[in-house]
Amino acid sequence: SSRGLAPQQPPAPDDPSAQRRALLEAVIPADWQRFRQREPVFDSELFWVEAGPRDAPTVLMVHGLGSDGLRSLLPSLQALVGRYRIIAPDLPGFGLSEQPRGHYSPTRYARLLHWLVKQRAGKAVVVVGHSMGGAVALRFAGILIFHAEMTAARLFARERIAAHELTEFDEIRHAASFSSA
Repeated sequence: SSRGLAPQQPPAPDDPSAQRRALLEAVIPADWQRFRQREPVFDSELFWVEAGPRDAPTVLMVHGLGSDGLRSLLPSLQALVGRYRIIAPDLPGFGLSEQPRGHYSPTRYARLLHWLVKQRAGKAVVVVGHSMGGAVALRFAGILIFHAEMTAARLFARERIAAHELTEFDEIRHAASFSSA
């Protein structure tokens, strides 16, 4: 389960990574919800923010390259937050998310977004990506289309099987009616 973040203690003066994390955290508006959760794609801790009315249309914002992650999108996020529900992650390896081992790719990031949307959105989302985030958004759309096509194919296959079973049943019933006559 995801959890909101409690206020953190100030970093030790001699810890540059803690100072950097504190700076990254400080620029996020105080009224935005902050979350951390272990995610299954990279098996790392993912950081993201959510803001805006829960019943508004949801916009998933995906940042581009750059170690600051979602902070590069802050002006856009702040412009949208009054009318939309915003979900904005720091992709693994960026911002306040962990730097996992393994292969980074738009496809893996898209799988991560798919997981995040299933966890947090609960409805349709508009995906906006900047730079590398645009490539990730396109892969995300491809994953959704693939899942929709596979679901449609499974439904079609079930209907064909059901139609075949019904036809077989009718043939058996018809044959039985001739034999009993």
